[in-house]
Amino acid sequence: MKKLVSIGFLFLLFFNFSCKKDVAVLKDDALSTVPADISMLTAIKPAQLLEKANFKEVKDMEFYQDLLEKAKKENEAVARILADPYSSGIDLNNNIYVAQDVNARNPNEIFTAIIFSLQDEAAFRSLVTQVGLSEFQEGLGYQYAHKGKQGAVAINDKYGAIGLNYKTKNLKSNFDKIFTTEKANSIRENGELAKCLNSDADIISWATSNTIADNPEAKMAMGMLNIKADDLKDNYVHSHLNFENGQVKGTSQYFLKKGITKDLKLFFKDEIETDFSQFVPGDNLSFAMALGINFKGINQVLNERPQIKSFVEYMLQEYGLTTSDIANALGGDLVVAGYGGAEAGDENMLLATNIDDQKIFDKFLLALKEFNMITPKEEGVYSVNSGFLRNSLRRGNLNLDGLDPQIVIKKDKLFITADPSMASQINGGGYKTALRADKQVMKLLKANVFAMFMDFEKMKAWNDGELQNFEITSSSNQSDMNIRLKDQQNNSLYNLLKLANKLYLKNEAENSDGKSI
Repeated sequence: MKKLVSIGFLFLLFFNFSCKKDVAVLKDDALSTVPADISMLTAIKPAQLLEKANFKEVKDMEFYQDLLEKAKKENEAVARILADPYSSGIDLNNNIYVAQDVNARNPNEIFTAIIFSLQDEAAFRSLVTQVGLSEFQEGLGYQYAHKGKQGAVAINDKYGAIGLNYKTKNLKSNFDKIFTTEKANSIRENGELAKCLNSDADIISWATSNTIADNPEAKMAMGMLNIKADDLKDNYVHSHLNFENGQVKGTSQYFLKKGITKDLKLFFKDEIETDFSQFVPGDNLSFAMALGINFKGINQVLNERPQIKSFVEYMLQEYGLTTSDIANALGGDLVVAGYGGAEAGDENMLLATNIDDQKIFDKFLLALKEFNMITPKEEGVYSVNSGFLRNSLRRGNLNLDGLDPQIVIKKDKLFITADPSMASQINGGGYKTALRADKQVMKLLKANVFAMFMDFEKMKAWNDGELQNFEITSSSNQSDMNIRLKDQQNNSLYNLLKLANKLYLKNEAENSDGKSI
């Protein structure tokens, strides 16, 4: 139940910005106490989230009332916070920050601190005492209390911090680092962070690669990939999550040095180039994913790294193939489509990719036949026999009621499915326009280096009546995510909490039925 304390502390806040000479000026709040050398920072806006969640109604929901009742039995202070988050003494009209400090020499050693402004120091101090952390000790300009690894809190007259993932012997030094930080040497002065935080999003995250850049093992690994140590520094990720009416929207932007991105471009294409729409049916389509792989670029990377290439060549030589064969035979455009089943795991899958050089690809088919992995059924159609290939496809859900997957080669494209009717339709030339997947879905898949679409209404095992669909797309410098809900009138955070209550009631009913039998 002590975990409930975190719920009280994590009802999070609001951030104000002003502009001066086109430079974002951050509000003078708890951010000033965050050290400049942290690896990741998340800013959360509790007051904004409480408003969007329609907290007054959420409090009356069955799952929340049950949470309150359990809290009352364990700790009245926690129950009070759950009933009224503003009674905690934390200033919920300011941002609460989650900062991660990674030890560059030992990246597994991470100190996470939740840092916030205090509105009522006495109220918060009383809360700390009531949850069992009553033995305050003196720190450098603050007091701190902890009880083994069950909780750690530090406060002064303006700010508070909750320590997570801490080692008791390092606890004071970690808190010292926070409470001795001054504005001039805090993360608040970081211009890259200011750009990221200059947003009204509900949750904002900022991350830097600088900690990795100081890690000797990371330097060695990057050196093997011909990435210079300086290229590991000053790479950033800016992420924003916002709960809007009818949808949850998220965006991540990547600010990477050329030394990092040059190899990434060798691994991935800028977008999917092949049009698979003629062969992807729309009936009961619940899931679709696309990825553009640059096989020729990967082969170039291997050529520049002879030790790695020789290992891969050794694995391929048994089949009479080389890395150049793969690079030239396969185009790298990959699409996976799923078709909803009655239960989770019953979904049938269709895998499609393009063939760049048919003559070289025929070498693959010949090797598969010689090793008895496939058997020709008719022109361009092969059954996948028992063995590694079939087992791998089965693990990928490319099976339907125990039927064997089939490979279909059609119009410089390769398809794999276990649905006989789908294999036959593809081999016959594909689907009529009216029977194909939605044009917007196929456009989404074709316009990005990576894209994924999920239709919750078609995913019978997932269908809860509240969610509509989900999209995620990625390019070389940005990723976008969108979850759409059926209710477009109310805020998505409120709708998701209603869904949580619906699932809670369903679970309670099922448990009650089980007990009565």
